[in-house]
Amino acid sequence: MQDRLRSPLQKRQIGTTIIFGFASGAGRDSWLAVLISTVLGAAVIMVYVSVTNLNPGLTYIECYPKQFGKWLGTPIAWLHPLLFLYIAGRIVADINNLVPSTILPGTPPWAILAIFIIVIGYALFLGLKVMGRLAEIILPFLGLIYIVEVILILSSGVVDLDNLFPLLDKGWNRVWKVVWPLGIIQSYG
Repeated sequence: MQDRLRSPLQKRQIGTTIIFGFASGAGRDSWLAVLISTVLGAAVIMVYVSVTNLNPGLTYIECYPKQFGKWLGTPIAWLHPLLFLYIAGRIVADINNLVPSTILPGTPPWAILAIFIIVIGYALFLGLKVMGRLAEIILPFLGLIYIVEVILILSSGVVDLDNLFPLLDKGWNRVWKVVWPLGIIQSYG
């Protein structure tokens, strides 16, 4: 009943993870799937960091042949960038679907994609150091926005912890189908 009283603008949520809802297959346990995906995704990042720390002075791709040998490491080194290209392609496709339907409804998708690709290309051209400096400037603002968002959501009275239960009423199978492999690479790939 409450949902019918709200206008469509009040129900609109922006963000590709929310719109394309990778955890919706887990039903009421989607929060658990997101939590497990976050922990496993952070573990993947820790593996990346530890592998690069074991091989100072080498790029991440150069670490594979050194750690796994020529016959196993070289194919992995060639396949690993394909994962990043796949994830980047998915993100661009999500932006292509999301932005024209929510923020800029009258804009042709090719124009939005062209602007995003130009900005990404320019950032790559400037290099990692410039992107790191930009992140240093933006990160405190994002942290502040996140803290304000959490405070506002918790103080609004919308959060009802009873919605978390029953926990795993249909078993772990639905949760694991969401977590592996899409959930892990959703934000951390």
